[in-house]
Amino acid sequence: RDMVYSDHVALKGCHQETHDKLLCNQFYVRKGSPWVIEDWGAEQISSDLQLAGGGNRVCSNLAVRSMVWVKMRKNRKNAGPAVYLMCTHITGGRFEDQYFVQQL
Repeated sequence: RDMVYSDHVALKGCHQETHDKLLCNQFYVRKGSPWVIEDWGAEQISSDLQLAGGGNRVCSNLAVRSMVWVKMRKNRKNAGPAVYLMCTHITGGRFEDQYFVQQL
């Protein structure tokens, strides 16, 4: 619900049971993979910006966006170079762009 700012049309496209769930980014490692997870985390990447509303737009806080990351090595821990993978959903899209355009 928060990610689409309670937009009724957008919510109709989602299963009802997911409306109040958090949107999250995830990584999956296949069973038997040679990659070993050494570390992981998540960070909030959105600001606490207040959207002004007006013109039938919602007045609320900017939806929370997050970034998840994982540090992995192939085969053995602490042997060879590591890789960092990151997954995020960047602020923007039809719901948020309209607020930023009003500032131009």
